Amino acid sequence: MGALIPAAAGDFKIHFQGGDISSWVEPECLSVRYTDVLEAESDTLEVELMDPLSNWCGPWWPGQGDTLALWIGRRGGELRDIGGFTLDEIEHSGPPDVISLRGVAAPMDTDLRSNRHAAYEGTTLPAIAAEIAAKHGMTVAGDLAAVPVGRITQADETDLAFLHRLARDFGYVFSVKAGQLVFQDITALHALPPVRALAREDLFSWRLSARQADTPTAIQASYWDPDAKDWVSGGGSVEGNRKDTLVLRGRAENAFQAARRVQAAAARASLGSITGSLELDGDPALRAGANVILSGMGRLDGRYRIDRATHQVDRAGGYTTSLEVSKLPGPKEGVF
Repeated sequence: MGALIPAAAGDFKIHFQGGDISSWVEPECLSVRYTDVLEAESDTLEVELMDPLSNWCGPWWPGQGDTLALWIGRRGGELRDIGGFTLDEIEHSGPPDVISLRGVAAPMDTDLRSNRHAAYEGTTLPAIAAEIAAKHGMTVAGDLAAVPVGRITQADETDLAFLHRLARDFGYVFSVKAGQLVFQDITALHALPPVRALAREDLFSWRLSARQADTPTAIQASYWDPDAKDWVSGGGSVEGNRKDTLVLRGRAENAFQAARRVQAAAARASLGSITGSLELDGDPALRAGANVILSGMGRLDGRYRIDRATHQVDRAGGYTTSLEVSKLPGPKEGVF
């Protein structure tokens, strides 16, 4: 089916070290691929170029740490500003001579990726994120709740791993994009209106997989109550298929932390029983964290969260978007 549907014509603009090189690379460009991830990993960019005169592997050879910036979209339409990338890998292959430039959105800063030990006391989640961002010349994006933190230890972790752990504990997805530490509230993400409705006729191909859910009916966390001078348990119910309660490991310092941890665990527990991949005409509005409505798939119809979006402009295949998705629960839809 997919082979019978022509992909949309794509367009892109590329800057290298701050200068526009689009007109130089377009005649030799085989493909531009941008992968947008929701959390844990860094967004990536790969540009594949023919190099018949050996310019790129000769006088134009770039250096690791050089910067690229990308704009992408449909030909004749507005191009989406993707942001900047740090060149991480250069590959020369052949014959014929081809150069692949691969960049990551997270800075190639050895300090950012070095394990360290640190303690934070009498502070808040936004203050911790801001301190780490400032140390690396970055900024924080996202509306972080002022979760109070009495003491927390970064124990032989990189700053990125530490922030990812905090984000998961307190109900956020964390990523690095264009020099920003990005935090998105997972519950708010799931409640966002869909950016697009997708019928099966809109898709070149799809793969959807449903598995038996493994979700508890309740989630519980413990925290210290200074008035009662004792540990208190609190939690909430979940649309689950098991007859047990998930007790979160580790104790929270206060009721606010406990509530955030339970909310985060409940939001993550609601996903995963139905996942899949979709391929369709290129659409720059489809990005990680956005929601879509899928129809024409029978019992698999519904709202899906985009976990990963890959946008590719290909000399032979036009502009396509590939999505990895997870189904969001609707009313009474906690299990499969």
